[in-house]
Amino acid sequence: MNEKQLFVYRETARAIERAFSRSALAQELGIELKGKESVYDALIKAGKAQSFDQAVRLVAEKFPPSRVGFTSSWSELALWLWDYDHA
Repeated sequence: MNEKQLFVYRETARAIERAFSRSALAQELGIELKGKESVYDALIKAGKAQSFDQAVRLVAEKFPPSRVGFTSSWSELALWLWDYDHA
C-alpha cells in the first residue's frame, strides 16, 4: 500500500469516527468497544476484518456519507484532503 492509499484509509476512518458516535458504530457493527479501542481494532479482534483497510471498508459500507448529508464518498473526501495537503 502506498502513502496516498494509506492516507485515504486513515482519513476515511477519522471522518467516520467524527461523523458517528462510538456507540452507534459498535451497535450497528455488533461489536463491543473497550476503553479507547477503535472500532477498526475491535472489528479485527472480533474476526470481522483481517486488516485495518478491510475494517475501514466494512465500516464505510455500513455507514455511508449520505447518512450525514454528504454527497461525496468517503474516499473522495479523503482524496480532496490529500490534494489540498499536497498542493
